[in-house]
Amino acid sequence: MKIHIILIYILLLLMATVFSSTTKIATQNSIFCGKREAPEGVKEVRITKVFFEGTPEIVEITNIGTATIVLNNWELKSVKAGQDYQLPNLTLKAGEKIDIYSGRGKKGEYVWSGAYIHNNEGDEVILYNHRHKIVDAVCWGDYCKKPLQNSKNESE
Repeated sequence: MKIHIILIYILLLLMATVFSSTTKIATQNSIFCGKREAPEGVKEVRITKVFFEGTPEIVEITNIGTATIVLNNWELKSVKAGQDYQLPNLTLKAGEKIDIYSGRGKKGEYVWSGAYIHNNEGDEVILYNHRHKIVDAVCWGDYCKKPLQNSKNESE
């Protein structure tokens, strides 16, 4: 019986190691990521995670504030791919999160694309408000060395 428990434990450790080495995530505390301070915008809404390598890719947006935020006409952009995602008209309650999926295995209510969007070697995801001003941005790889634009119009 003890041998079975030990074998199961070893198997779980191996599975965790394989998963962690094949799925990369960009967060504020990740070595893959640079977190950029937005020049202006709603400070309560943040990109809290970007799963940029794996199936599916996921961008998580969180309302870290205490008030409900209306996200009408907000947009996400994957900089290297040049792909935009118009958020649906929705409200995000305090503490609420939404996930936007792309790539194979996409699921959920919000789907960016059936194709893979984010470049695994380096890219940036930017969240714009309804005035096309940057609210938040997450980068990884070489894209963390590029200057952040103040608005969507400056990057075009």
